[in-house]
Amino acid sequence: MTTKEEDIVECLSGCHTHDDIYFFTNKGRVFKSKVYELPATSRQSRGTPVVNIIQIGQDEKVTSVLTVSDKDSHKKYFIMGTRQGMVKRTEIEKYKNIRMSGIIAMGLNKSDELKWVQVTSGRDAVVEVSEQGPSISFLESEIRPMDGAPVVLGALKFALATMLWPWM
Repeated sequence: MTTKEEDIVECLSGCHTHDDIYFFTNKGRVFKSKVYELPATSRQSRGTPVVNIIQIGQDEKVTSVLTVSDKDSHKKYFIMGTRQGMVKRTEIEKYKNIRMSGIIAMGLNKSDELKWVQVTSGRDAVVEVSEQGPSISFLESEIRPMDGAPVVLGALKFALATMLWPWM
């Protein structure tokens, strides 16, 4: 695969053609597709821009791309985190029917943005670490699964410039 100098590969994931692929944006929206619906390319090609696959706005960026298989019975939840330290856990089943324009996975304040999403089993431990060094560790089971977009819990309260990184 050839890349430009400014290109960065952040995540490489293996999947099957009938798996679901979820695209989460910094604005809290989620889009879903089947892997076989993605355009096929050769290994030497530059790939397809994500804006040609899903309908995101000009000020939106994809922050997480996750694949979920029907065979993965141990993967039951999405856990999401924002720049301001808010955390939300939702059952994957709630995202089975997503329209082409996407849905709001997590309601956010205007000053906040979705930074990470992970697939979990419901029994995992979560560690969030900020750029300045403070961290927090908690069990995923301490966060109750939520429906709807607007309800979130506070995990870490830091300045807006702080970046949080999850470990599971």
